Amino acid sequence: MRSELRISALAQLSRFSLTKIGSLQHETDEEPLVIGPCYGWREDDNGRLNVVASGPYDTTSAYLREHSAARDENNLWGVAEAKLLDIVVPCLTAGYNPDEGIVLSVPDLDSQNVLVDEEGNITGIIDWDQVQTLPRCIGYCRFPSWITRDWDPLMYGWPKMKESENSPEELEGYREHFDREMGAALGWKGDWVYTKKSHIREAVWIAALNSQNRLEICRKMVEVVMEAQEEKVDALDILYDLRSGRQCEQGWRDLKQKLQALVS
Repeated sequence: MRSELRISALAQLSRFSLTKIGSLQHETDEEPLVIGPCYGWREDDNGRLNVVASGPYDTTSAYLREHSAARDENNLWGVAEAKLLDIVVPCLTAGYNPDEGIVLSVPDLDSQNVLVDEEGNITGIIDWDQVQTLPRCIGYCRFPSWITRDWDPLMYGWPKMKESENSPEELEGYREHFDREMGAALGWKGDWVYTKKSHIREAVWIAALNSQNRLEICRKMVEVVMEAQEEKVDALDILYDLRSGRQCEQGWRDLKQKLQALVS
């Protein structure tokens, strides 16, 4: 099955615009679908996983306020992480019009979940168990998670696991292809504007919600924005300077502007 067929099917979700962040639930025949709470897992003191419900939420900001992982500013890197998150997280909603609504986000668009007929025409998509409504910037038009792995370095095994991971260059090529096909499917307008940087915004989202992944994602963002500098610098050195207050005022302003441009 050609990838453009899957992307074209995904683009059909542009028809649905919702009002809250939550999960789809079936209520009654009169009102077959409603937006219910978000569901997640939380480990208790005994190591047992429990289902936790929260929301639904009217805004992205409200969702992030409740779900963002705690910041440890007593930790060596916690101060630097907090400073970077304060810059990039607001970029997720900057210029966002709440009237545009919330959209569906498919949890797993791998090939085994796409049904086709004998001619290769898509007849359905399955495995919607964990479907949620999410902000447009990380909704249905975002890159599938398997081609954004290089932006979550803690979970990315390249180059040590070459047999099971794609290289950064390969992943970038896949993203370019997906972006072109999503643009064509949406007529080069609408939610397609969110596709190109969706891997970066997804990384910011992950960093906000998961403290374990946060440092490496912050490091990745700093590395990317500093790549154009003639003098090569270590991203961890910059983060350490932020933590210790050794970053000069001009350097901090420049870094903020570059990070905002990266995510916005």
